[in-house]
Parts: sequence; structure tokens; C-alpha cells
Amino acid sequence: MIPRLRRLQTICFAAAAAATSGFPQVLAAAAGSFDPLRPEASGYRLEFNGTFDDASGICLKGSQGRPAAGFLWYARLFPVWGTWSQPEISVSDRVLTISGGQIATAKPAPNHRGYEGRVFSGGGYFEARISFDPATVAYDIKQAINNRTNWWPCFYAFSLEYLAGADQWEGQLAGFAHFAEDDFFECWQDQARRANWYGATVHDWYGMRDRNAGGLGYSDIANDGRSPGVPDTQRIRLPANNDWREFHTVGSLWVAAAGDSRGFIQTYFDGQPVSGKVTWRAAKDALPPPSGSAVFSVIDRDHMVVYVGSPSNTPLHIQWVRVWQIPTGNGTR
Repeated sequence: MIPRLRRLQTICFAAAAAATSGFPQVLAAAAGSFDPLRPEASGYRLEFNGTFDDASGICLKGSQGRPAAGFLWYARLFPVWGTWSQPEISVSDRVLTISGGQIATAKPAPNHRGYEGRVFSGGGYFEARISFDPATVAYDIKQAINNRTNWWPCFYAFSLEYLAGADQWEGQLAGFAHFAEDDFFECWQDQARRANWYGATVHDWYGMRDRNAGGLGYSDIANDGRSPGVPDTQRIRLPANNDWREFHTVGSLWVAAAGDSRGFIQTYFDGQPVSGKVTWRAAKDALPPPSGSAVFSVIDRDHMVVYVGSPSNTPLHIQWVRVWQIPTGNGTR
């Protein structure tokens, strides 16, 4: 069973290049004028700069000395995949090494917002500079996920609406949810051992939770090749000589839909687009299930908490995590 944080009070939110040599050809992967190597040149501003001079910016269980709002990262997490123990963390030469758990940009809190920290809405470019040893990744799909051994290195964003219990699909029975998940980077067992694949999955979750079902227990539409009518852009193919033991930058561009312009999510690796676009049009929830061009549009209404972590058997080394957004006054809280 996955615990959920349900609050009685009202939770208020704000309004919401061609491939280089060695990379596989990417179809329909043009990113317009966006330059992932210089997001500021495309009108983006650095809204979150998660560097690691030391571990003082991470709020661990029992951290003392300053208010929780003064931290960049939190180890006391909203429960997504059950209850997670505190990760093992060390910092050396401005590189964070994390294993056996996750850290996130926000944590649950008994205030009017329902959280402390930072959440992101309305689009943005999310990137992390990481390295790890792919030979140590081991995941058995037949076993339950746990943060110690049966899991994988990851960098992703999850809907605060789901985490804080504000994900109700309007007009449906109480408990009928609708929310987004954007997995920027997940390195499963087979991809990791080949060293030149990883997963970048966009989820449109909905429905009544079935405690007997796998995963989160909700119905899911995703770009993984198993959802009818949705292109499979999940599997990211890298050059055959890719070495995850060296530092690489994994990135994801989320552009919200506006008027007649489609919203989309596209994956980047070391400053190059490596996936097609997952697209949608601006839409309000009608009747479930999500359908047509409205699939994935829920992310434009959600506020996303960013997570990064890895199991005990695969320490993940992180130089930095950055979030860039176009200044609108309502993208970061």
C-alpha cells in the first residue's frame, strides 16, 4: 500500500538541433529556438541551482539550525513508492554521492500550502549532471521496489497535486484522481548494462486507486509503446561508446500548451535532442479517460516536485541539478 497525504484544508496553488555525429537519428525532434547549452539565450532564467559545495543545503531527518524553508533539498519525502529511509549522502569536490534513497525539492509541511521547498509549474528545462557505474544496476520486476537494492538511478518530477491529495478529477466520484509524472531519466537493468539506453517516460495517471494493482495503482497512459495512439519515445538511445562512469548531462524540456500551440516534452542528452516530442493541446478535463490531444495536458495544471536518487548498490554522483524557466511570475513557488 502506498500512503497518501490527504489534507482537510484547501490547498492553494498559483496559476499555473539536429543530432550530432554518433547519435542515432531523431525524427521530429526540432526544439525550435531553444538552446540547452545556453537556456538564457532562449529567454529562460535559472530558477533553481542545486550545486553541492557541501551537504548543508540538504535537510536530513533531524536537521537542526535553521528553518526547513532554508534548504534546497529534503530527505523527508512525500511518499510516492511507499516509505523511504534516509539516503546515504556524501559530498567531495563539489560532487554529491547519493545511494539508498532520494532527495527532493519539497517536503510535506503543516502549512497552508501543504509543503516546504520548491515546486515548478508552467514548463521549464530540467537538467542534471550525473555519473554512475551501470554494471551495478540490478532490478527484478517480479520483486517489490525498495530503495536499498531493487531499484535504479533516477531523476524525475512528480505532481504535488497527487502528493498533497489535491488531484481530484472534477465531476467524478471522490477519490477519482488525475495527475502527471515526468521521468527525465531512469536507468533500468537491461538498458544500464548495455550502457547506451535509458528511459524517459511521461505519465498521465488517472482513476480510482486499486491497491491490488502494480505501480501506483492507477490507470496510466504513457509514451512507452503500450498506450494505443501514443508514440513510443520513452527509450533513449545513446552512442555505442557512451560511458556512464563519466559525467553526462540529462535534460528534459517541458513547454506548456498555449492557445493553438501544442505543449510538449522532449529529452536531451549532453545538449542534444535524443527523442521525439510528446505533445498535447490545452484542454480541460471532460469525461475520463484522457483522450485525443488532451492526453498529457494535465501536467500544465500540475506543480511538479523534482526528485533524484539511486539504490544502495548503485551510488549516483551528481555535480548539479538545474531548473530553467521563462519568467512569468507563476512558474516556481
